[in-house]
Amino acid sequence: MAYPVILLQDPTSHDYTSYIQQVFSEKVQYGLSRFDIVILKPILDSNDLNSVLSKYYFVARKAAMTAGYDYRLEINVVFNKFTHSSSSPSATRNWSTVFTIGTDTTGIDIPPHVRVIPLPPKLQKSPQLPPQQTSPGKGVQSFNVGALGGTFDHLHDGHKILLSVALFLTRKKLIVGITGPKLLVKKRYADVLETYAERQNSVLSFLNIISIDELVSYEIYEINDICGPTGFVRDIDALVVSYESFKGGDYVNNYRKERGFKELDVTAIQVIGEGESTAENNWKGKLSSTEIREQAYRGATKTKS
Repeated sequence: MAYPVILLQDPTSHDYTSYIQQVFSEKVQYGLSRFDIVILKPILDSNDLNSVLSKYYFVARKAAMTAGYDYRLEINVVFNKFTHSSSSPSATRNWSTVFTIGTDTTGIDIPPHVRVIPLPPKLQKSPQLPPQQTSPGKGVQSFNVGALGGTFDHLHDGHKILLSVALFLTRKKLIVGITGPKLLVKKRYADVLETYAERQNSVLSFLNIISIDELVSYEIYEINDICGPTGFVRDIDALVVSYESFKGGDYVNNYRKERGFKELDVTAIQVIGEGESTAENNWKGKLSSTEIREQAYRGATKTKS
């Protein structure tokens, strides 16, 4: 199914919030199933990527909800997929409409059948993006083998940020641990929890959407304990976790050290939310799988009644 996209040249230098709000409030009809944001200028630092993704997933989701959409609208922020020297025709074949800032489409070849709608080029400089981590940023493809883990139920924007940063840092192989059913029996609203196969398919589908380098391969493991594949796969260089789960990275490294495995470089990313996320504000604005399952449960209950 065809879907619209909005092109952002450089969100590390300019603020595109008003453009995204305008597209959802004035330019697209209700009834979308997918909307993509495509960043054209390559992002080279993991902290910059984390900041940009956290901001624009939140901005787009909030604009979509204001326009009447719920969690079922698929939003993807695509980065580093297009360069000035090449483009990916397969990534553009399903575009229906492209929204641009002015007429600037530098860095990408838009198929002739796609409608291009320019928006008034009144850009504001982006305020300095808040640091998402206390540690220095890392470059693209810094590690041969990267890893991350999670439940990935009803794949949401926070999951997508985690997967995006992990893929950004990986050069050859990305290992993804997905929580197995046995560890999820006590989850709230378990009746509407997606199956393992559904969650795996969602993860792979999203990774294919944002894939930067086709040479990167994916390996999926079912998690049945705290460490998952990081506890028995030696050939891992780095682990990406959410800031909330940072202590889990310490546990993994202690476990690996006890078994003579090398310790992992741990990157903690900021979760999505409005304003600075701290323990005091309980990660205000974060979209969680539990909240999505609650909405799905209520919808299912209402349908049955």
